[in-house]
Amino acid sequence: MLGAFLEHVRPGTREVHQDCFDQDQLADIAEALAAGKSILGWRLDWRGIVSHHVDEDVFRNPALVCNLISCGFEPGGGSIDMYTRNRVIEPHHVKAQRRTLGRLTGADGRRYMLKVDSAWEQVVRRVQENTWSTVPGDCWLSNDLAAALKAASHSEEAKQKRVAFHCVELWFGEAMIAANIGYTVGFIYSGLTKFYLKDEKRHSGAGIMMSTALAAWLHKQGFTLYAMGQDAPYKSQGVFQNSYILEGTAWLQQVKNARTMSNPPSLLPRNDCVVYVEDLIRG
Repeated sequence: MLGAFLEHVRPGTREVHQDCFDQDQLADIAEALAAGKSILGWRLDWRGIVSHHVDEDVFRNPALVCNLISCGFEPGGGSIDMYTRNRVIEPHHVKAQRRTLGRLTGADGRRYMLKVDSAWEQVVRRVQENTWSTVPGDCWLSNDLAAALKAASHSEEAKQKRVAFHCVELWFGEAMIAANIGYTVGFIYSGLTKFYLKDEKRHSGAGIMMSTALAAWLHKQGFTLYAMGQDAPYKSQGVFQNSYILEGTAWLQQVKNARTMSNPPSLLPRNDCVVYVEDLIRG
């Protein structure tokens, strides 16, 4: 399987035949990378992410995108990525910050609501405006990639693989103040990117409230693992103090277990009902 993949890679280029990315071959590659083996065309960086550069157009193929997720990979900005070190937490272990609890018990507490998939394009735009690598505007999540993920999520392949991409949004009345874009496979929710309002004092702490509300919703819906990706100091402190690292093979095993789950949970609320953050966190 691995040899078949390598035959399709031209060293020093991004040219890859899509037909080399069926699930069996991807699973073989994932096993090798998770075990720390070096593979031509894949590069491990300081974040613990091993990547293979591709043209972003390959993600227009829903079958490829769904196969990637079910084998432990993620689509990136011009790359296929896999974490060899993934910071994770069980959703019910995410704490609530005092500031969050104070706001929820205040006069405006019922104005904080959690919504799922109600404003995909708006969330993508906000992520692009508020999240970048070095300078504003260089966000890895392009419009084309976001559209490809949305299309994959609504494909027949996604139903077969039991994977989906979602945006989870934190609203204060009519204003979206934070959101998270991620994917689900079985009992796992994995965050890909997020935004929160940083410059509005009224909504300071929105990012932490978002994390707490998301985790509470995951727990309520039956998800048992919340993956946060690359390690960072804040991901092991405060509300995330009970998080831990899954190394490559351990993370891959969780993905394998998740994708074989016969009746996976859903991130969507029933009947599009309103989800009040106060009820989630305090109740």
